[in-house]
Amino acid sequence: MKATIETKALKEAITKLNYIPHNKSLPILSTTRIDFANGKATLHSTDLEQWIQAKVDAKSDQQCSILLPRKLTLQFLIGDNGTTNISADTTKKEVALEREGLGLLNIITHAASDFPPSLKDENLEWNTIDAKWLCKMFSIALPACATEVSRPVLTGFACKDGAMASADGFRLVKIKSDKLCFGLKNAKAIIPRQTVETAKRLFSKSKTIDIAFTNITDNLACRVYMKADGTTLISELIQGIYPDYDKLIPDKYSCKAVISAPLLLQRLNMLDTKSLPSGIVKFDIRKTKLDEDVCVISASSEGEFNYAMSLPVKFEGDASKIAFNYLYVIDAIKPFSICNLEITSPSSLGKITGDIEGLTIVIMPMFVQWQDFNN
Repeated sequence: MKATIETKALKEAITKLNYIPHNKSLPILSTTRIDFANGKATLHSTDLEQWIQAKVDAKSDQQCSILLPRKLTLQFLIGDNGTTNISADTTKKEVALEREGLGLLNIITHAASDFPPSLKDENLEWNTIDAKWLCKMFSIALPACATEVSRPVLTGFACKDGAMASADGFRLVKIKSDKLCFGLKNAKAIIPRQTVETAKRLFSKSKTIDIAFTNITDNLACRVYMKADGTTLISELIQGIYPDYDKLIPDKYSCKAVISAPLLLQRLNMLDTKSLPSGIVKFDIRKTKLDEDVCVISASSEGEFNYAMSLPVKFEGDASKIAFNYLYVIDAIKPFSICNLEITSPSSLGKITGDIEGLTIVIMPMFVQWQDFNN
């Protein structure tokens, strides 16, 4: 078999396939299978939970499948100029890559039939979503998605038509939007965190992304397909029941403060966080003697120092206090220009909304002895 592929296209495709980690214990999973047919080369990689498929233009003298080691092949394609000629003797499991004027790489590889079977995306009901917007929402919600596996369902994104959420037991991000047209109808799905991270890397520069779910039984989907610009990502889903996060979102408050997110972020960045092992930062929303609305941000560390910084706010309701882990607050306010902090009591969940429609973030408070702080 002989084939020719533009080196740049081949390099870009294998770079995408490498978003799936290499597997030292199963070397076959560190290869890519390339299927040549009908003027295309379809490249595959998998870790048996995720699959990436990328299509590029190619010329071949016959339909054929070969395996190439991803890392070794990508290294040989440095420079990505010109074309790469591929010749293979499948009976001897030998493949040669040649770059005109640059060199030749001979590889003894596995049989293509040793590679795990690829999943087909035929007969699926596809739904189109704005890719840049979706990847932005993924980025906002990722910090709240659990990494601990003690509660597996929290290591994924809960998806249903019109809404998506992530949580780790200390904070919750909910995104509600008609743009989230997954085609799940009455079903629900939990997309693994790793799959969301891969999708963000693959599709953040695409204009739109097509999404489909398969094997929906008992209102739960089993697999998700995402594709854009000739690249397809397929993933198994997390099976289980996600907590009813809507019940966790406060629907009332005693104090609502409107805050400049960049200004608050600037104040938090002034903290010497390395000397703040507890991560506790207090927020005291009140009026000054001049009847101005302010939020006093304070923190201390074992009697060594006390921070007390203020920023102007506008609040309605009663003056209020609450303490949070500062990292959770930073993650929460980054997407906003203006954010609203709603407080019910110092021991109740804090709710953050703002100028991104449909985005709600809930953070668990830290319990502190307020009299121990210098306000």
